[in-house]
Amino acid sequence: MCLDENLSGKELREALESWGYEVHRLADHFERGTPDVEWITIVGRKGWLLLTKDRAIARKPAELAIFVKARARAFFLAHGDLNRQEIVASVEAALERIARLVKKTRPPTLRKVSPTGHLRKFDDLP
Repeated sequence: MCLDENLSGKELREALESWGYEVHRLADHFERGTPDVEWITIVGRKGWLLLTKDRAIARKPAELAIFVKARARAFFLAHGDLNRQEIVASVEAALERIARLVKKTRPPTLRKVSPTGHLRKFDDLP
């Protein structure tokens, strides 16, 4: 599991680790300001599942196209205004759905994660 800079707080990391996930933080592998195409490509190559709440990426077809080209798996928290405890609860509720989806589909996999942990496809993927 890979956490974007906007989700790199200790609460989510510690929760994921306590549930048995190996956690990578983008900040530990890339310098701040690394172009999206560079880190997304590497995340896809390594097969990491990215968790992010970066709504700007989720709204830009060109950015989403980078994920598709990199054959990455990314899960976007649909509501960027959740507090830390709500983020942990949302991710916990989604983990079983994410695991099932990853098992039955090939990358790329891009989904929005609702506050209740439901996964939704993007309507306008390239």
